[in-house]
Amino acid sequence: MTSSYHITRHDDILRVGFNKEILAQGDRIVRDAEAQLEALMEAGHLNGGKLIKIDGKMSLLVSYVLGHKLSHLYGAIAISDPRLEAYIVVKSDTPDYPLASRIDAKTGEVTPLKDESLPSESSFEIGWEGNILKAQLNGKVSVEGDRIVRDTYTQLQNLIDAGQLPGGKQPLLINGRAPITTGFAIASRVAHLYRTVAVFDPKLGECGLDKYVVVIDHGGYRVGETILAPPPPEPPDCPADAPSDRSLIDAASDSPPPDSTAPSPTTSDRSSSSVKAVICGFPNTGKTCLHDGLKKALHRIPDVRDAYVISGCPDGEGSWFSETVRHNPELARKLKDEYKTKFTPEFAAAKAREIAAIANSLLVFDVGGKLSAENRTIMSPATHAVILAKSDAEVEAWQAFCRELDLPIVAILYSDYHGTSDRVATPQEYRSEGEFPILQGFVHHLDRTEDASSRLMVRELARVLVNLAIEQRAHRTIGTSRQIS
Repeated sequence: MTSSYHITRHDDILRVGFNKEILAQGDRIVRDAEAQLEALMEAGHLNGGKLIKIDGKMSLLVSYVLGHKLSHLYGAIAISDPRLEAYIVVKSDTPDYPLASRIDAKTGEVTPLKDESLPSESSFEIGWEGNILKAQLNGKVSVEGDRIVRDTYTQLQNLIDAGQLPGGKQPLLINGRAPITTGFAIASRVAHLYRTVAVFDPKLGECGLDKYVVVIDHGGYRVGETILAPPPPEPPDCPADAPSDRSLIDAASDSPPPDSTAPSPTTSDRSSSSVKAVICGFPNTGKTCLHDGLKKALHRIPDVRDAYVISGCPDGEGSWFSETVRHNPELARKLKDEYKTKFTPEFAAAKAREIAAIANSLLVFDVGGKLSAENRTIMSPATHAVILAKSDAEVEAWQAFCRELDLPIVAILYSDYHGTSDRVATPQEYRSEGEFPILQGFVHHLDRTEDASSRLMVRELARVLVNLAIEQRAHRTIGTSRQIS
């Protein structure tokens, strides 16, 4: 069977990446990643040593698998960060490559992290919420990946010293918004403490249940199996036929593949338990820049800690793209070409199912710039829309498209590339006809070389979406209480 994940060895660099021809979910991908690693070991291509560098695209789940397997073989593991044009050391047992140091991608020069330049507050937080280990970024602290690695290790060591990570045979379930560098760091510290480690995958799951994918196992499970657990604090309203056994363990191989013939979601399938906002608009309006800025702005608001921002486009651009292009435009274009996926009905159906399965309180995703059947499919599980446009005519075209999907529009943003400031419109200034959105205004100079997260309209949009999620959560709680009483 063709692998959904590729791993090859080139000198001291491990090249990794997703197979663009296979639309696979996280459980399948981690199984394939483990199989690829084991094949390289059996062939004698991973014999161990002082350092292994890893370059390419991976998920948080894959980072745990790679971190666990490679920690036994190499004294140090370093992950490529294109924005820094360096590799960050995420695991180290050797003084030649100190933890959290940078290895220059061109010269190989090693630069240790300087403690005197670090803010006092931790950039990464780890603690228990019931039986779940929450490991997530601190949205109030903005630092580079090397500092996050250092803070992750410090947090883990504090828990171990306090006896709060005792280890054992019960699976360790980990949840939280985290970069891949922390997956390597956590895997290398907890793999020897727990028989099984499983990580939350928001793109999987059932109504009222979170799904955790096994990424490390020493007996009892298999990597790629999934464990269902109730999400804190209260489950959403569920259909009568939703599964109720919260101790259920599913073999990943029993789940339908993303490219199966199962129908994609429709507007009637939208869940009332979360807000799923789609950013839509024609090309060259600044959607990628808005998407990236909104992601950062949302992460700074503590009210909805599980806010999740993804891309619904096959164009190879994610939040990483804007960050990389600011440092190295040539590298960003090269990586975009490598990551680009074909925009097919199969891709659209798989992306729609992925969006429909995500149960976070707030999900934001963007789509391509065409009024196409594929975008209609991808937008079908959305609950709200945000339109980014340059003119009234563009707004009207996307309003009609959203109307066909019965999709309420919560914000209309006019993109003014040559502007010098943002401005929130008053209701008297609203230029669109029909039902007024919650927010309308003008956002200036959405450029990939600049961080838009502090722009007025971006911050206002983040607050509108968070308020919607809070209201939805309150409505769900009231509904649940009434049912119980």
